[in-house]
Amino acid sequence: MKLSKMLVFLLSILLIGLLAVGCGGPTPPSENGVSDENDVNEEEQAAPSEKEVYTGEAEGGWGPVIVEVTLDGDKIVNIEVVEQNETEGLGDTAIDELIPKIIEAQSTDGIDVVSGATASSNALIGAVNEALSKAN
Repeated sequence: MKLSKMLVFLLSILLIGLLAVGCGGPTPPSENGVSDENDVNEEEQAAPSEKEVYTGEAEGGWGPVIVEVTLDGDKIVNIEVVEQNETEGLGDTAIDELIPKIIEAQSTDGIDVVSGATASSNALIGAVNEALSKAN
């Protein structure tokens, strides 16, 4: 009988401990006012994404360069080339090189063309500009 009472007592302590740990609320902000990184801002959670996709086209060296530019509000978050027939290893490489630069700059202003792939570079920049003009 003594063993069963001891077992019940230990299980009760374990259960109380698990309940106490499991019922803890969210971690309050620290003394400096910064919340835990896992906390979700209520406004961010409630606000729907405003992502919009715009298509632009410009003539490249060997045909049209067609892009889809994704904006979240007024921020460029993605540029996808839908169609292009630029020279493999040159024009297509230039396009791939310019996309992150445009996203980082949040504009095509001041983006230099890639040497040796001027037509492809200008086509990408023109297609992105056309897409962005549709957003305004």
